[in-house]
This record gives sequence, structure tokens and C-alpha cells, in this order.
Amino acid sequence: MDGKALVTYRRFVLVGLIVLLLAACGQAEEEASPAVAPRYEPAECKVSVARGSNVECGYLVVPEDRTQPDSGMIRLHAVVIRSRSEDPKPDPLVFLAGGPGASALAAADHVRGILSAVLEERDLVVADQRGVGFSEPALDCPEYGEALLETYGADVSYEEAQE
Repeated sequence: MDGKALVTYRRFVLVGLIVLLLAACGQAEEEASPAVAPRYEPAECKVSVARGSNVECGYLVVPEDRTQPDSGMIRLHAVVIRSRSEDPKPDPLVFLAGGPGASALAAADHVRGILSAVLEERDLVVADQRGVGFSEPALDCPEYGEALLETYGADVSYEEAQE
């Protein structure tokens, strides 16, 4: 298999694994209609990963609601850190951040360091989930953080802080 075919094959496997992962995370079991099939779009990296790492970035573009084809598309930003192996295993390790609102990509370089041994045999995929980090649309609420900072240490009741 030549280099270009291998890259295409790896992208196909990556998209397939991420789609399966999303389906396992509570997505509807119905198949997406062909008009709104998931796709992978290479893109500029939004985060930096240590020098010497072979990195590819992009977006997994998927329907917002697979049961409603007209619901629109969302873009999930992902970083693929390539294996150091000349013949890596075909199934990458996929890392997602836990907890509501957590961005996996914010810690991509840290994750690469912790999971460095994985890169001996396989690729590592670090992806933001819907609505967080570098995914589009981002559903963060900067006003909440600003309000939290304003009330931190202030002499207000719990109820006043919540307002």
C-alpha cells in the first residue's frame, strides 16, 4: 500500500472509530441518511503538541441529530498523534475528556506525554466532544465564568451568588 493510500485508509478507520464511539455514547441507533453522512475534514491544529510528534488535525463533521436530517451539522475538532511505529496497529486509542464542559484538546500535549507508550504501537486520537473546546458550535458560557470571578470571595449569600 503506497503512502497516500495508507493515509486515506487511516482516515477511513479514524472516522469509522469515532462514529462508532459516538453511537456508543447514547446516539440514536438509526443510521444517518446519505445526505448527512459523517465526514472528516483536515484542518489547521488549534492546539500545539510537542515537537517531534507527527500530528494531523481536523474536524469530524456529523449531524447534530442523526434522527432529524435537517438538524444541521456540527464539527468536532480532533488531533491525531501518529504512532512512532512504521506499521502501527489499525485501531487508535481515542481519548475524550470526562465531565461536563471539559476540553480534551486543551490537554492534548499532556495526554500525549502520559500515553506516550501507546504511540509505540498505535495512533492516539484526542477529540473534543460536542459543544466544548474547539468543537463548533462551542457552547461555553464566558458570562458564567466572569460572574463566578466577580462573586468569588465577595461577602454575598449563596443565593445572591447563584443569581
